[in-house]
Amino acid sequence: MPKILIALFLILIPCQVLSQDTKLSEDAKLSEDTKLSEDTKLSEDVKYCEKISDESGQWRYPDENAYYRELTLQAERLAVRKLFKEKLSNFKSSSLDNDMLIDVLKNFIEYEKVTDRGEQDRDFCVILKNPQKKKNLNLFSHIEIGKICNFNPDKMKQQIKKMRKVFIADIRKKSESSTSILSMMENPDHINMKTDEQLQELIYEKANDPSPDSIKETSCTSLYIYPVEIYAASSKRELSSIISVMPAIEIRDNKKNKTEFQLVAIEKDYHWIRGSEEKIYGIGNIENFTTPFLNKNFQHFVNSNFKDIICIGMSSCEGDLGEENRRGKIRSEKLKQRLQEAFSNNSDLNIYGLNLGKQKFTKEECYELSDETRDSQRIVMLVGVTKRSDPETQLDQALKKAMKRMSDSQKNLLPIDPKDYHLFEFTK
Repeated sequence: MPKILIALFLILIPCQVLSQDTKLSEDAKLSEDTKLSEDTKLSEDVKYCEKISDESGQWRYPDENAYYRELTLQAERLAVRKLFKEKLSNFKSSSLDNDMLIDVLKNFIEYEKVTDRGEQDRDFCVILKNPQKKKNLNLFSHIEIGKICNFNPDKMKQQIKKMRKVFIADIRKKSESSTSILSMMENPDHINMKTDEQLQELIYEKANDPSPDSIKETSCTSLYIYPVEIYAASSKRELSSIISVMPAIEIRDNKKNKTEFQLVAIEKDYHWIRGSEEKIYGIGNIENFTTPFLNKNFQHFVNSNFKDIICIGMSSCEGDLGEENRRGKIRSEKLKQRLQEAFSNNSDLNIYGLNLGKQKFTKEECYELSDETRDSQRIVMLVGVTKRSDPETQLDQALKKAMKRMSDSQKNLLPIDPKDYHLFEFTK
């Protein structure tokens, strides 16, 4: 479970004077008009049931942990809809849709969990007892990060621009002075993969009244953020017990065309078995891997957000170079087949392949690695291209840049580095 936010109502920003009459607030101000009371706990338990096998007795999930987590996710989403009903109805975000909000907010509830058999045959249920919000949450309360007053419109625009830059720089620093900002994030390293333009979208402006003793012609503008959007920008989104998507990464080519990618992470337990292009550890034959892609939340997310999806094949450092490069391509093709089968009703989704080939470690270096490390060199991985991308971009070149940025920013996000593999073969 992601870490709990510590203090959502304070931001400590270095006292940096931008001009004589402009500086970032040392103490962020919580808006009074958003301190609305709302029930913090439900009067009833939340129960979610689902059949865990088909009529032939075939399990719908790879193992007990997978279906237990899957049912818990669905129950958490139900609890969020009830606990945050008012906020979900009233909050309008420029960067989050309602489904994303729900997936973010499930990290801010607590409960006791029990399991039970359902009333119908093959039903299995997860029950969240006494679901309630975690304390001291001001996720939807806008927080002022600075106020600018000036009688010169051009000067004011310059100061607003400078204040925005200072705030974004402070987010990236991860210094002690920005502790309260960091407390709004699940993983601050994810922020560093975002462009300044993406972070600019999280900063809002509104006109404000000057103080009574100001010059008559003075006007004021406040800059503010919403903690829930800062948290979402730094969070992975758990779509199912097996599949998560990471925050979007924006790449621009020399012509300023934008391509936005999202890494689709498959749980590392489900990696390719050594020397095989047919079997996934924990799943068995690759033909069985269509089921995870039929998950309704994954289907909805892909159909709503992606115009393209790229299936990445790779091989670990063991084995012969030619054989492993060939195996990487087959693995990519096998994944493409599973995606094509899962999204056969979506004619608008383009499905591509990428073969990274064999990992570059020498034979001696390879043998010194743990089994877990070698397993991580042949993970199952997808990358989505969002519908916000420009169609003119060279997709393979932009993807290479995006994967490099992921790997440079955070190894935990992208455990493999494309430069550590022999190939980068993009196939349509």
